[in-house]
Amino acid sequence: MYVNKTTGARISSSTYKSLTYSEKSYWIYESSSTSSSNRSSSNDGFIESAVIGAVTDSAIIGGLLGGNIVGGILGDIFNGGDLMD
Repeated sequence: MYVNKTTGARISSSTYKSLTYSEKSYWIYESSSTSSSNRSSSNDGFIESAVIGAVTDSAIIGGLLGGNIVGGILGDIFNGGDLMD
């Protein structure tokens, strides 16, 4: 997969091979593992922490297991509002 340096558009390897030499200078190669890791890097565990906090009725457990204390607190608040269980 190739990504345009200025626009971020993506093209396949076969499309890249059909470009002229001057057109290829606008594109960089991106491996599939790089693109998938970029997509998952935005996940900070907020949703998981909120769900765990709501299910266990514990902000601390939600924050520790999910990885985001704010998500754990909000999950606990949505479940009952008592943060000191």
